[in-house]
Amino acid sequence: MKQLVLLLAAMLLVSCGTAGIDQKERSEHYKDGVFQNVNPVKMHSFWEIAWAGLTSDTPRAEWPEQVDAADDKSPLENVDHGPARITFINHASFLIQTGGFNILTDPVFSQRTSPLSFIGPKRIHKPGIALENLPPI
Repeated sequence: MKQLVLLLAAMLLVSCGTAGIDQKERSEHYKDGVFQNVNPVKMHSFWEIAWAGLTSDTPRAEWPEQVDAADDKSPLENVDHGPARITFINHASFLIQTGGFNILTDPVFSQRTSPLSFIGPKRIHKPGIALENLPPI
């Protein structure tokens, strides 16, 4: 019985592998050993894209000055058991708490996401956890 199951599994694997090759070679996208686009794609230069962005007639949404966001004033010291806890801080910053570890990703707590304090996008809501309320990382 075990030999029969192994034989059927081997036949299934072989048939799956060869079926993919036949279908691939029959595809109109497959030529000279690689897949290719059948429709031509026009590549644009950086300057064409920049000019299109500067001269576009599409109206842009107004950027808000302030957005209210929830604030976690007392995050747990750590999460040893149970499901992981993930808290969004801001920008791309998350506090991930699991298995007794506190992991902070891409921390941004400044008013702007820039190396200079007066240039760059300004924060429109406060961080989800204040810097002083963070548990030991």
